[in-house]
Amino acid sequence: LSDLSGKVSKAGDVISGTVVSTSQSYSEPSVVVSSGVILLDFSSADNFEVTLEGNSTLAPSVSPSGGQTGSILLRQDGTGSRTLAYSGGWSFSNGSAPTLTVTPSGVDLLAYYAPNTSTIVSNLLAAVSGV
Repeated sequence: LSDLSGKVSKAGDVISGTVVSTSQSYSEPSVVVSSGVILLDFSSADNFEVTLEGNSTLAPSVSPSGGQTGSILLRQDGTGSRTLAYSGGWSFSNGSAPTLTVTPSGVDLLAYYAPNTSTIVSNLLAAVSGV
C-alpha cells in the first residue's frame, strides 16, 4: 500500500481516504462447510470456499460493500447432488439462478460484484477442474 500516514490513527483502525495498491491485493478464503442456510460475512472476507453437505440456500450476505468483488468456490461433498438456492439480493447474468455441478466432489466458482450494499451480481463458472 502507498503511504498510510495521516490515513489511520492506530493499528486496526479504519483507513480513511484513498488507498492505492501498487501491487497485488488478495485475501485468504473463508472456509464454510454447510447444509441449510449459508450466510457469508462479506465484511470479513472477499473470497469463500463452501462445501455443500446438503441442499442449501445462499442467503443475503452480511455487509457487502459497494464495489466489493470476490468469488465463492462451491464444492459438492463426496455424495454430490446437492442443490443451492439463492435468496435476497442475488442477481445473475442470465436472469435466473444457475444450476450447480452435482457430481460427487464437483466444483463450481461463483464470481460476484456488489454494486451496492443490497445487490450482488454474480456469474457461475461450472465444472471447474483441478481445484
